[in-house]
Amino acid sequence: AINDKFDVIFLNKTAEEVYLPPPSKKNSADLSLKCYAISHGYEKPCFELSEECPVKELLENRNKDLSAVIHNHKGKIYKVEAFRDDADRFLFFESHVDITNFISEIDSAKKEKERLETFFDNMPAVSLIIDYKTGLIVDANKRAVEFYGYSKDEFKNMNIKAINPFISNKELKDFRAKAITEGHNFAIFRHLLKSGGIRDVESYIASTSYGGKTYIQVIVNDITEKKLLEAKVKDSEEMFRTLAENLPVGIDIHKEKFIYANKTHQNMLGYSMQELQSKYSWELFPSEYHNELREYIKKGLNSIGYKYYRTDKIIKKSGEELWVYIFSVSVKYNDEIVRISSWTDITQIVNLKNVLEQERNLF
Repeated sequence: AINDKFDVIFLNKTAEEVYLPPPSKKNSADLSLKCYAISHGYEKPCFELSEECPVKELLENRNKDLSAVIHNHKGKIYKVEAFRDDADRFLFFESHVDITNFISEIDSAKKEKERLETFFDNMPAVSLIIDYKTGLIVDANKRAVEFYGYSKDEFKNMNIKAINPFISNKELKDFRAKAITEGHNFAIFRHLLKSGGIRDVESYIASTSYGGKTYIQVIVNDITEKKLLEAKVKDSEEMFRTLAENLPVGIDIHKEKFIYANKTHQNMLGYSMQELQSKYSWELFPSEYHNELREYIKKGLNSIGYKYYRTDKIIKKSGEELWVYIFSVSVKYNDEIVRISSWTDITQIVNLKNVLEQERNLF
């Protein structure tokens, strides 16, 4: 309890332990100390030292019955509340609550929030924080600003629908809801940039805690060039197949086993595509060549551009022997190294050569 002269006229037991440690402890009835001397060790009132004083505020404002300030005492932080006694307008009661741990927790939470915001803002991937219920964009990192062309402030006034206008609101809502129920979701979308450009993107979304609330975090990966390349590869593959299917020589793609063989190749050997795909390529040759061919294929699958050719006898499905000239080269196909081979049937040439040699031997 404090009077209008800032004299402390009563301390409870807790206050005595905090503010009057031994050997200075006195009985509260014998107190002759000022409140500012007890709480801070000051010789002057707090307000004369530019600090807030709740009792002074009540003295100056007779219509006010409660005042609260924050004070620091011996390294601890207290919330100090002063309120007026109902019976004596010049008698005030003060309560001091130690809020040091509370302030420390707030500071820690603030630092953690700042750390997470810094991490989010500097992520190398395009990323957005979205309200999963409404689709409103809560935050966007630096990469998102660069990618979409909107400023952070512009993003915070936008709905995700503005950059993903090509599907319905219901589909977007269902997409977000699945991330909340299952923890994550993934889809490929077309996103609209501020410039009017359209990009194909992979969207990975997951539920996340942000500012103490649950939101959706979206990580966006631009796959526009990848899709263009895939389209070119598909066109190239279709062109290759068209050419291969109309060539008079056998064409195959293989690793250890066959991946593809054109009709000429299948007819030449007597095997269907399905039968060839279950075979190792060296199985078509006499067994004494298997180890040698395995080594050539191994080298080829580790070096793009590796070339190999041979003239050899192979065994058709029927058991018939066939002489072929084979040329193989290593290329990249579907992001892996494979071998492309051409097979030319030279059986008639070899047979003719043998006949000519036999006739020459007769003479």
